[in-house]
Amino acid sequence: RPEDTNIVAACSDSVRDVIACGYGGGVTNRIGPLGDMALQSVVGEDPDRTRPMRTTTLDAILAGIPSFQGKIGYLNIDCEGHDLEVLKGFSLERFRPPIITVEGFTKEEAAAIHSYITPFGYEHKETFDRTMLFTLA
Repeated sequence: RPEDTNIVAACSDSVRDVIACGYGGGVTNRIGPLGDMALQSVVGEDPDRTRPMRTTTLDAILAGIPSFQGKIGYLNIDCEGHDLEVLKGFSLERFRPPIITVEGFTKEEAAAIHSYITPFGYEHKETFDRTMLFTLA
């Protein structure tokens, strides 16, 4: 779409150096701690390519888009086990998207995401496979 802004970035809850890992078909690519060359994907694949990167936050990305109007209608986070960290790098209290979906790959990840997001006024409405749907209460 001609009016879209596309950004390729490694997102997290802070700015830090990480290693980007690529796997087979690219569906489970992820980032991990710098220096950890044995990172497996969330489904147990060994990486076939790696490269160092620096993360940023969603807040920083949005601040750097001159045309951004400050309104987000729907936020989807699917970051292969790094979803909570990405969510923590986004100002829920400022942007207040009415609908958010977040992947919780394990039960522990899903519980941590739920515990983090609900104090901001979000209700868990449904889970589709591993993707949790939250709406503002």
